[in-house]
Amino acid sequence: MRRFPRKKITSVERAGKHLLIKLEGKLCLVIHLGMSGKMLLLPKSSPPPKHTHLVIHFKEFAEKLCHNDPRRFGYIHAVTGDGLRNLDCLLKVGPDATQLTKKRFDRMVKAKHRMIKPLLLDQSFIAGLGNIYSDESLHKAKIHPRRLSHTLRSSQLDSLRLAIRTTLRQAIVAGGSSLNDETYLNVDGELGRFQLQLRVYGREGERCFHCGRTIRKIIVSSRSTYFCPRCQPAQKR
Repeated sequence: MRRFPRKKITSVERAGKHLLIKLEGKLCLVIHLGMSGKMLLLPKSSPPPKHTHLVIHFKEFAEKLCHNDPRRFGYIHAVTGDGLRNLDCLLKVGPDATQLTKKRFDRMVKAKHRMIKPLLLDQSFIAGLGNIYSDESLHKAKIHPRRLSHTLRSSQLDSLRLAIRTTLRQAIVAGGSSLNDETYLNVDGELGRFQLQLRVYGREGERCFHCGRTIRKIIVSSRSTYFCPRCQPAQKR
C-alpha cells in the first residue's frame, strides 16, 4: 500500500462481486466485500468505525472512504502493472450475469449437468448472483431450484436469463437488499430497499404473491432456498 499515496482515481469498475478502484500509474485496489463488508463514506474528522480495514483519504473532499468488514470474509488486493490481469481471484470470475446473450447463456447452462440453483451461485460460471437474487430470479422464471440445468427448455432458459437481468437491475435501482441483521448498508450508511420487493426469499410460510400457495424453504447445496411449489413445480421423474 506504500505505493498508493497521492494517486488519482481514474475509474471505479466491477467484475462480478469485486470492486475495482483503478488509479493512475496502472495501480488498482481489488475489493471483495464478502458476507458482511461495506464501503462507508464518512467525515474526515470522525474516527473509523470498529472493524475498519482500509481508509482512503481524498485531497479535495471532506470525507474519507472506509472499508468495514466485521466478519472478515472479504479481502483486499493492491496490485500494480499486469498484476490485475493475472490476479487469481479475477481469473476465476465467470461472465457477468447482466451481459449474457441468449445464445451464450443457453450453451453454458445446457453443457452442465447440475442443479440450477447452485450453478447460478457458482461465480466461476456466472458472476454477480448471490443467494437472494438466485431465488428471486428462479421464481420469476418459474423454475424449481433443484431442476437439472441440462433439462431446461430453450424457452425456460430465456425466461431465466431475462429474470436474472431484471432482478439485478431492480435491486441496483433499489439500492440493494438489507435484511433483518442490517449488515448491508450503502456508501452513505443507508439501508437498501429491495428487501421490500422480495417475492420468495425469507418468506417461508407466507403466501406467494402470484398464486397464493405457501412459500417453502429447503436446503440446496448447503444454502437456504425459498420457492413456491405451485409456481415452481419439481421436475417430473
